Amino acid sequence: MFTGRCSTVFFCQWRVSCDILFRAGLLILFVSALSGCGEPKAPEQIVAERAQARWDALLAGDFETAYSFASPAYRSIVDAIGFQRRLGGQVSWQGATVREVTCREEVCEAMVRLKFSSLLPPRMTDLETDDIERWILEDDDWWIFLKP
Repeated sequence: MFTGRCSTVFFCQWRVSCDILFRAGLLILFVSALSGCGEPKAPEQIVAERAQARWDALLAGDFETAYSFASPAYRSIVDAIGFQRRLGGQVSWQGATVREVTCREEVCEAMVRLKFSSLLPPRMTDLETDDIERWILEDDDWWIFLKP
């Protein structure tokens, strides 16, 4: 019968283990709650992350994911297959790095350094250029603005 004290070594060890697990669980919940209380991200940081993720998807051949970054207006006119066709086969993308993002109100411009090779004659390799992408704020999220 339990008298409020540990009557066996097993029960004492089990009780201590449960107490430690409970406290560890509370600590994890507390730390998780605090991590959500940080400063909101600046639009420039959000757009830089989204632009890089879009290019990472394109480079990996994941056109569905890349398409998901297009504005809702664009996606209402151009479907995923049309999006993939528009990318064509004129160049082979080898790399993309977001270099800078500047924002004004609900529009941001992301400068992306693109590395590619031409697939059309005359074939040229190891080419680089900077491209400016326009990103717009719509429905509380940032989307790349593409012309249909």
